Amino acid sequence: QIMSDLFVERLTGQASADAVPVEVALMMTPDTLVGTSEQPARTTDGTVLAAQCARDLVTQGQAPTWLRRVFTDPITGVVTTADAHRRRFFSDPDSRHLRLRDQTCRHPGCEGPIEHHDHVQPFATGGPTTPANGQGLCQAHNQVKEMPGWTHRATDTRAGHHTIEVTTPTGHTYRSQAPPGLPPPA
Repeated sequence: QIMSDLFVERLTGQASADAVPVEVALMMTPDTLVGTSEQPARTTDGTVLAAQCARDLVTQGQAPTWLRRVFTDPITGVVTTADAHRRRFFSDPDSRHLRLRDQTCRHPGCEGPIEHHDHVQPFATGGPTTPANGQGLCQAHNQVKEMPGWTHRATDTRAGHHTIEVTTPTGHTYRSQAPPGLPPPA
């Protein structure tokens, strides 16, 4: 047990397994989720879970839990749709994407190293946690972004054109476009 606890702590930075964030993609009926049915649930990797185990996984523990609901047709059981990701923090693949796309801090005129991955439209106001709504910033400009009077807006989110418009408290507007990944062919 000590070895397992140490492994979890070194791997995740958490002092106990209860504190490790969990993302759960469950296929289950709404009745099972609320406790009026004991029909088993299934994870996307095919693991079948008893109804109570699935409910416990979602509702208990100290760790942040993101439930991604997968909806099925009640007659056929065929998957019809799933919730979009609503995480506050960028996943590792999305963070790598932002770092590779942006290369340096996206604040206009700054070429500092990327230290933070942040939302262009803040998460608190409904901004999605997607690469199109993400930007790499140095620590200082991530803090400046949160100060009164500063606004950031993604004006073009197409691949190869990702453009952010920054408006300062004095009303000046500047644009930052993600640089090309490679120089143009000679």
